[in-house]
This record gives sequence, C-alpha cells and structure tokens, in this order.
Amino acid sequence: MSNKKTSNQELQFPIACHYRIIAVDIPNIDKVIETVLQKFEVLNALQEGNQSRKGKYLSFGVDINIKSKEEMRQVNSELLKVEGVKMVL
Repeated sequence: MSNKKTSNQELQFPIACHYRIIAVDIPNIDKVIETVLQKFEVLNALQEGNQSRKGKYLSFGVDINIKSKEEMRQVNSELLKVEGVKMVL
C-alpha cells in the first residue's frame, strides 16, 4: 500500500508560478529570454542563478502571473523555442 497522498485539486487561476530556466552560457541569452517574457505578466525581473561547474550552463529564475493552463503551457513552449534554452522547470 502506498503512503503517497494524491490531490484532485485544480489549480486556481490566476496563480504566481516560479520558473527555473536552464540555458547554455552564450552571449546575451538573458536578453533573449527577457524578450520572450515580455509577452507575459512578469512579477519580478529575470534573475541569474547558478552556473554549472564547468561553466557551460546558467540558470535563471522568474515569477510570472499565469492566468490559465494554456498560458502555463505557452510560457513553457515559448521559452523552449529560445536557442540555447535546454530546460524549463
């Protein structure tokens, strides 16, 4: 028997979502990401996070006010279209 609790609760929109973006460390990647984010209601400026041990990757964090599940999918999709972005969490 599993001890995991399952929740059937639906997300209540609008909701503030935190996104972590992992990207290749290439010139101006932050500016390109910021351009994509202009389409959405960003709650705070894009913040640079950690750099990988070998310096190849950077992480960024941003909070966005999301109005629907579709918009949540759109944010993810638009960010993954950016050349150099490898993962959106």
